[in-house]
Amino acid sequence: MNAATATRHAFTLGLANCLGMLICYQMDVSARREFTAMRRNRGFVIIVKDKLRRVEYVFQRLGNPVADDLRPHATGAKQDLPGR
Repeated sequence: MNAATATRHAFTLGLANCLGMLICYQMDVSARREFTAMRRNRGFVIIVKDKLRRVEYVFQRLGNPVADDLRPHATGAKQDLPGR
């Protein structure tokens, strides 16, 4: 193997190594962003469920006539959530 061939092989291996590092870095960043987005979404869902639980508790405490006037969307509450 002469010097030109060795140089070409070394350059090719170095370039392939750099491309592999770049691809792996992008995959890692993407996985981290997805994980963060899922955690934010889970927190949002927990907050919405807690608020719905509190509202239902208030409606139960108020009684049917007042609760029926205050809750026109009670049957569609789950369908009105953002992201669905």
